[in-house]
Amino acid sequence: MWGHYANNHKGVCLGFDLPIRRGESIAYADKIRYIDKLRPISERDLADTKYKDQLVNFARMTKSNHWSYEEEWRYWFSLSQTEKELKLTKPNEVFFANFDANLVLREVIFGARSTHTTESFKTLLRETDDVKFTTARPSFRRFAMVTQQLASLNK
Repeated sequence: MWGHYANNHKGVCLGFDLPIRRGESIAYADKIRYIDKLRPISERDLADTKYKDQLVNFARMTKSNHWSYEEEWRYWFSLSQTEKELKLTKPNEVFFANFDANLVLREVIFGARSTHTTESFKTLLRETDDVKFTTARPSFRRFAMVTQQLASLNK
């Protein structure tokens, strides 16, 4: 995923503690399902409001088997009323969740080519935050990313 999402190993990956089970108005994470073949959606399917809602849920939780190596989870939460109103006037607006009890930063993994450093990230954290810092690099023996063991190359 480093090549796809982290600007060819120049980015960072953030690891969070977050709720897995759904609760009353609590954000939650769902594991993505990977399938061999997606079925086409017809205009008739989209005309049925109840069925369309089911399709949206299916679409947001499903990807092609070609992406199964990602082992993706998606975190879902609701926009506030203010954010919903803003979204109507600015449909391309992007919203970010604040870190809180339901979204706790636990790990920062630097890409092998990242210019970010542990020290620069620590300036953004509180002293009480318990965050692990590591650097990823391509494996020498297989098609995989592994933890950088050479201390001088850690970010």
